[in-house]
Amino acid sequence: FATGSLNPLTADNIVLYSKNLRQNYKTDSKTRIRISGRNRYEQRTFATSSNYTTDYYLPETSYYSVQDVVTDEVIIPFSDDYTKLSCDTSGNYMDLWLDSFMVERFYKIIIKTTDSNGLENYYDNKMYFKVVR
Repeated sequence: FATGSLNPLTADNIVLYSKNLRQNYKTDSKTRIRISGRNRYEQRTFATSSNYTTDYYLPETSYYSVQDVVTDEVIIPFSDDYTKLSCDTSGNYMDLWLDSFMVERFYKIIIKTTDSNGLENYYDNKMYFKVVR
């Protein structure tokens, strides 16, 4: 978990999204999916660039889960050891090996963060993908 020069995302009202999530992935592929966050409402400032382009990192206690969209079956459950979001100087990410996923199915990614007070927040922001042959 190396944050580099990124700032922590500490606001209560945040929006999570993926920078590089594709609609389809081949069944034998390995992919790195970047998860980014921003404040839902930025402070108003007079600047020459948008505040929405600033990269932040999520708390170290952030985890992901993968769920089947049709059956709501949890394919990869939240785990303190195995589904922790990683971080580098570009932001948070997760690596997925898709060879064990069923083909022609839709999946969604759910993010769980735990703040310094121990409060858990779940984000289901419609990050969908499909595994194809």
